[in-house]
Amino acid sequence: MRKEFTFTLTIDYPDTKLETLVVVFLQAIKGVFESFVHQISVEVAEKEIKEGRITCTCGEKHHFIWKTKHGKNTVFVLMPFGKITLPQLQIQCKKCGRKLFLTRSLLGVEKRKRQILKDIYRVALAGALTTYRVAARILSFTGYKIGLSTLWKNLQNIGKKIHFSLLEKEKSCGEADGTGIPVQGKKKGEEAKILLQERQQASPLTGKNTRIAGLLVDNYHAGWDKLLKPIQEKHSFSRFFLVVDGDTGINQGKHPGIVFQRCLWHVSYQLKYFLRLDRVRYRSSEWTNIVAETGKACFLGYKNDWQTRLGYQSERRQHIQNLLDLFHEKGRKHCFYYLLRAQKDMFACDSEDGLPGTTSRAERVMRTINQRMDVGVWKREGATNVLAVRLHYYYNRDEAIDGVYWQDVI
Repeated sequence: MRKEFTFTLTIDYPDTKLETLVVVFLQAIKGVFESFVHQISVEVAEKEIKEGRITCTCGEKHHFIWKTKHGKNTVFVLMPFGKITLPQLQIQCKKCGRKLFLTRSLLGVEKRKRQILKDIYRVALAGALTTYRVAARILSFTGYKIGLSTLWKNLQNIGKKIHFSLLEKEKSCGEADGTGIPVQGKKKGEEAKILLQERQQASPLTGKNTRIAGLLVDNYHAGWDKLLKPIQEKHSFSRFFLVVDGDTGINQGKHPGIVFQRCLWHVSYQLKYFLRLDRVRYRSSEWTNIVAETGKACFLGYKNDWQTRLGYQSERRQHIQNLLDLFHEKGRKHCFYYLLRAQKDMFACDSEDGLPGTTSRAERVMRTINQRMDVGVWKREGATNVLAVRLHYYYNRDEAIDGVYWQDVI
């Protein structure tokens, strides 16, 4: 479609500074744009009435009369150069007498909304990436001025549309982890839990080898069964390898279809904590020997392919047994029982190629979560929606939200 327009602008300007001319031009362009949109709307409305594209509730498609072509400016829409007001186009059905409003339907603006769909997604993303006040201020620099309540509503509405799930086309392995978030009345009152799924190949949009397959904000040590339930429901996965950091709360979600792999980095890291509980002096000869032996037990041959790692497994098990014997001999009870519990889940990643042995990617997601959650105090639903938008943009950008892709709106 094409249409020629001719406009005459009368602009008053106090001086010739560039910033002044930009301001007065944007003020003038607002009126031009309102006239432009109105003329286009009337022309398209007449064409659709003539072609029978507008249908009344009674089924009538052709017999309409105009009620208002140039009525009062009652339609308000926010644009980058300010709020515009448009006349409400109205027609009446000759058959049943019902009046139909056309302006919003022609422009693609939802009822009782003052923003176009792209702007709603942009505002929601801005609120998920930084604080509400900072996001509103940054948006105002571009001429898009909105209140904090509008920004919050946009973010909550988009967050509710996002539903993470497992994809059968991706790998049957992943990671799970959780991090505390501040809620009203408590500094770290609840826990944000995430389920990561390994991709067959890195996403061309995000460059990441993982995607978010589940998100849940719940009490500490609770909700893991709900988060991991989709794994059990995916019958295409005969078994799902899941790397965890050793948190006991996740055991409530374990079922025969899930094979746990204890994060090898956490084993070596957490053992240092138990050495402190057993009063082993920091960097003493005993402490140094234990740390070195733990490194061999966890990472000997780890960077090789899985078949080579499998060949190192007996040697790694021997290092673990050496540590257990040492702890028993020295009376290091905390270290002994910790390693005794951990060893049974330390070798699942050796069974197949491409299985992760640490929760390094999940730890990076935790950092992404905390960068936003540590600023402010949250309620469960609000935190869930903010994290859904933030994580979807960073990790699942190649997946649509209610038919809309991020690359189409930003």
